[in-house]
Amino acid sequence: MTGYGEASYDSETLRLAIELRAVNNRYLKVSLRALEPYNLLEPEFEKVVRRSVRRGTIQVHLRLQRQYQPQDFQVNAVALRAYLGQVRAISEEVGLADGGQGLLGQVLALPGVVPEPASAALDLESEWPVLERVLGKALGKLQAMRLEEGRAMAQELLQLRDHIGRELGRIRARIPQVTEAYRDRLLERVKVLLADLDVEIDRRDLIKEVAIFAERADISEEVVRLASHLDQFVEIVNEPESAGRKLEFLTQEMFRETNTIGSKASDVEISRHVVEIKGTLEKIRELALKAVMKLNAMRAKEGEALFNDLMKHVTVISTNLAEIARRAPFVIDDYHKRLSQRVNQLISKAELQVNQPDLLREVAVFAERADISEEIQRLTSHLDAFEQACRTSEHAGRKLDFITQEMLREANTIASKANDAQIARHIVEIKGAIDRLKEQVQNVE
Repeated sequence: MTGYGEASYDSETLRLAIELRAVNNRYLKVSLRALEPYNLLEPEFEKVVRRSVRRGTIQVHLRLQRQYQPQDFQVNAVALRAYLGQVRAISEEVGLADGGQGLLGQVLALPGVVPEPASAALDLESEWPVLERVLGKALGKLQAMRLEEGRAMAQELLQLRDHIGRELGRIRARIPQVTEAYRDRLLERVKVLLADLDVEIDRRDLIKEVAIFAERADISEEVVRLASHLDQFVEIVNEPESAGRKLEFLTQEMFRETNTIGSKASDVEISRHVVEIKGTLEKIRELALKAVMKLNAMRAKEGEALFNDLMKHVTVISTNLAEIARRAPFVIDDYHKRLSQRVNQLISKAELQVNQPDLLREVAVFAERADISEEIQRLTSHLDAFEQACRTSEHAGRKLDFITQEMLREANTIASKANDAQIARHIVEIKGAIDRLKEQVQNVE
C-alpha cells in the first residue's frame, strides 16, 4: 500500500529531515539514501521500520546538515609551519623584502592547512537516538496515510461483497424453479413427440429423468458454501492483521463455487447473476492483489523472535486441521440426508418408494470420492517435519520452503475433495497461515 511520511529535527548543532515513501510489495524491503557515513545506519533504520510495517518497499531519504561550532574550525599548525618555513626559505633565496609574509593567505589555502569541518570524526552512536526519534515520527505519518487508504479500500471491498450477496440471494430464490421448469419443458417435448402415436407417457421414466437432472443441476451446496465465504469475507476484512493474501485465497474459493453454479444450473437467469458475481469477484481480486488491507506491528525477524512467529502460524494450521478432522465424518452423513431428502421430494407425488441399495451405493461412491483422511495425515506429518526442521536444522530455508509447498498442495486437495462449507472456511485459514510461513521462510538462512 502506498504512503508518505516526513519528520524533521532542528537544534543548535544538527538539522535533519527524514522522508518515507512506500509502494506495494509482497515482502518488506527498506532502502536508505543518505550521505556517508550515515548510509552505514541502513540496518538500524530497517529494524525500526520492521516494528511498524509488514510489507511494502520503503524508501528512506535522510537529509542532514550539521550546525558547526567554533571548535569545529581548526588550523593544522604542523602543516602551516611546514609551509611557512618553506616559503621563508625560498623568499630569502630569491630576495623578497617581506620574507614571504604577503603569501600567508595563499598558504592557508594549501591542502591540509585548514581541513573541512565535515572531515572531523562523527559519533553516529550518540546521534542515533535523535535519528530514531525522527524516523518514528515519520513512520507514524506514513502509517496514518496507509491506514486511511486501507479503510477506504475495506469499505469498497465490503460494498462489492454486498453486491455479490444480493446476486446470490436472487440465485437462491431461482433454484426451486429450475427443476420445475425443466420438468415442464420435458413433459411438453414428450407430448409433442408422441402426439401422433397411441403411446402413453411412463411417469416412472419421466420422474427418473427429472430426478437425474435435479441431481446434476442441484446447486444448493455451492450456494451455501458461497454464502459462507461471504460471511468469512467480512471477518477477514475486519481482522487487525494484514489480510491481503487471505482475501486472495478466499476469492479463489468464491470463483470456484461461482463457476460450478454457472456450469451446473443450465439456467439463463442464473447465468446472468453468475456473470455479475464473477465481475465483482474480479474487482475484489484486483484490490486484494494490489495491497494489504491494514498494517499491524511486526516483531523483529531475528533469532528466537522468528522461530516464535513461525510456530504461531504452525499452531493456526494445526488448530484448523483438527477442526477439519472432527468435521470430516459428518460430511458423509450430511450428504446422505440431503440425497434422501431430494429423492423423496421428487418421487413423493408419484407414489414410488426409494430404492435403498441404490441410495447407499451413491453415498458410498461419494464417501470414497470425498475421503480426506490420508490428506489430513500427510498434512499433519508435514507440520511435524516443519517444526523439527526449525528446531534442529542449520541453513533450513530451502527445506522449509519445500515443506510449505507440500502443505499447500495437501490443503488444496482437501478443499477440492471435501466440498463442505465448514471445511472450506478452515482451509482458507490454513492457506493464509501457510502463505505467512512462506514469507518468513525467506528470512531463514
